[in-house]
Amino acid sequence: MNPLAIVLQFAAVFAAAFLAFGPENLRERRRAAKWVRGHLNHLRDLLAEDAPMIRAAGEKLAINRQALDAWLDADAPEDLSDDDWERAGESVRSDMPDLGPILRTEALVVLPQDLALALVRVEQEGRLFSYLVDSFREAHREVLPVWHDRRAPLAPGEASRVRRLRSALDEVVAFLPRVADAVDEVLAALHRWR
Repeated sequence: MNPLAIVLQFAAVFAAAFLAFGPENLRERRRAAKWVRGHLNHLRDLLAEDAPMIRAAGEKLAINRQALDAWLDADAPEDLSDDDWERAGESVRSDMPDLGPILRTEALVVLPQDLALALVRVEQEGRLFSYLVDSFREAHREVLPVWHDRRAPLAPGEASRVRRLRSALDEVVAFLPRVADAVDEVLAALHRWR
């Protein structure tokens, strides 16, 4: 067989393979881009609703901290109002959308770099915040028996647990601006990406 024929045959097979799989790859990338855009539009709507609540949560939790302070200073259960008792016993929760389908798949390649980095940051801040909330909830579980009994004044060990709860609450409140800033960064990047 002629070497030129072999080269031409190889080129024809390569061109045929490219024409067969190239458009499919392009269609797959377009499908991925459409899915990512739909997912991120939904995420944008969720975050836009949550952003004001994240900022307002700090103010609400400051009221809960005041209730814990009042409990620590109380000489009798009657020193706290029913509202203070309720606030002293409230817990904190943390919910975050799963960004794994976007950040850990090839869907990431269709995102602009600033949006990808903003999503990574919001995921990191969300995980750290979840860790702080878990610490708060652990401290909360230790205080619940005393809270249910409406004990005041507190014994030294009980007061120590309530102070630990208050400290965990302070950490959650102090971290909220970082979460809010990360969410704002994602919302701004999503707005630029439209």
